[in-house]
Formats: sequence, structure tokens, C-alpha cells
Amino acid sequence: MPPPLSPCRAYRCPLCMHSACSMEYHWKQIDKEISLSPMPTEYQGATVKILCNDCQTHCTVPFHVLGMKCTGCGSYNTAQDGGLIQQQQGGEQQQQGEEQEEEEQQQEEEEEEQQQEEEEQEDIETDREPEQLPTPY
Repeated sequence: MPPPLSPCRAYRCPLCMHSACSMEYHWKQIDKEISLSPMPTEYQGATVKILCNDCQTHCTVPFHVLGMKCTGCGSYNTAQDGGLIQQQQGGEQQQQGEEQEEEEQQQEEEEEEQQQEEEEQEDIETDREPEQLPTPY
């Protein structure tokens, strides 16, 4: 039989969000439920950044709809801090990394070309003779 929750039916302080009573039994129950409820394949390997309301730890943990467990203290009293981070297969990651490097290299080359053009334009402008202003009488 699970231990009863506090009489106010809330397990965390409304101001600081810390757990107001011992929740270890309930965290173990959530562990069991998560182990019996695998995520669909499109969410397997997905992670999410969280903030633990009990120990104030920021960490990245596996995403699960039933809860995200803090790696610092084991609490499920957490808040999601951002969206899902999809894990990709090794080959896809490598291919995307190579494509990103190529894009960065191409962008650097374009910036260098643009800088050279600007320098050439400055050289052309500085090589001109100053305009002759009419002499006042």
C-alpha cells in the first residue's frame, strides 16, 4: 500500500516547487511504469533538457511522456527546459556533419571573395585623383 500524500494533496511547494514530502515511493512507481511503457520508435533515443525542482540540476535525460528523471537526485519533480533533441543514427549524424562542414567552408569562401572585392573597390577609389574644385575668385 502506498504511503499517503500530504493532506493538501500537493506534493510540492507552490512557491519554490520543491517536493514538500518524501516522494521516493512514488518515484519508484514511476520508474516501474516507465520500464513497462516503451516509447514509440520515433521517440526512442530522443532526449530533453530538464531542470530539477528539488536539486536545481540542469541535465539532459531520455524523453518519456510519463516523466523525466533527474540524474542528480532521482526525482521526477522536473520541468522541461526546451524541446526534444532527436538522436540520429551514426551514419546520418556523420553525413549531416560533413554537409555542415561543406556549407561552412563554402560560406567562408564566399565571405573571403566578398572581402577581396571590397578591398579591390577601395583600392580603385583610393587610386583616383582628387576632383578638381573650381577656384574661387
